[in-house]
Amino acid sequence: MSILNRSFSYLRRSCFDGLYIDGVLIESIVEQCAIVGGFAGASSQQTKDKLIELFVQYGFVKKNIFLMSDLEISSSFIEDNGIVLIAGTGSVAFGRSHGKEMQVGGLGRHLGDEGSGYHLGLQAIKACLEYEYGYGKYTILVDDVRSCFQVSNLKEIIRPFYVGDIPPKKIAGLAPIIFEKERMDFVAAELINAAANNLGRLVSTLIEKLQMPSSTIYLIGGIFKNKNVTSFLQKIKKNAGLEHWTIVNIAHKNPTTQMVKVAISDER
Repeated sequence: MSILNRSFSYLRRSCFDGLYIDGVLIESIVEQCAIVGGFAGASSQQTKDKLIELFVQYGFVKKNIFLMSDLEISSSFIEDNGIVLIAGTGSVAFGRSHGKEMQVGGLGRHLGDEGSGYHLGLQAIKACLEYEYGYGKYTILVDDVRSCFQVSNLKEIIRPFYVGDIPPKKIAGLAPIIFEKERMDFVAAELINAAANNLGRLVSTLIEKLQMPSSTIYLIGGIFKNKNVTSFLQKIKKNAGLEHWTIVNIAHKNPTTQMVKVAISDER
């Protein structure tokens, strides 16, 4: 079974199966329903077409299916000039300036996603493994990471990691712990600073390539929901030279309304 099929099976079980709308089981009225959905990684038309096919197989009518990537949803917040910086499980930045558009990052966890929750968690695991093997710095994150994976020795997670038994979200889930320990652990502080540098580089690259004037940067993703986000944003602003830019954190904003707006606009 492909990754898309597995993902859709999970989506169907968790969202559709047994769902009632105004007391009516969705399976009985599925042809009358519209689907508006945002999916990370759904930026290519090929991926969208495959997802649409799966929704059609479930019973939805093709013309009533509106799918978009998380980046497409996020970029709709920009009017004429601005940047959207996404840092959740992955990371990507999108900029628009005087009719020109550009994306920086978004290459996925194997080739990029620096500054993301996954990348931050992965670096913590590496640091803890280096300590366990005897050549890394001590970090209090060791106990937290062991607890997260329910092991007494982190060497136990190496094989599961390489065979794909550890989902990316599990690794990204370490990010809030790292932020929490930043002020009491040197390694955690180094990891947070590196993440700020990486995200700042995404933004500064866009500014340079698009020759952008000072404008607004919209922040989206779980990284920007942590309670220490203010000091983290200061690091990003300093690293990227954003003193004269307006930073708007919309990470806690429900994207549903924006998705519907985009879908309606596309339909017109």
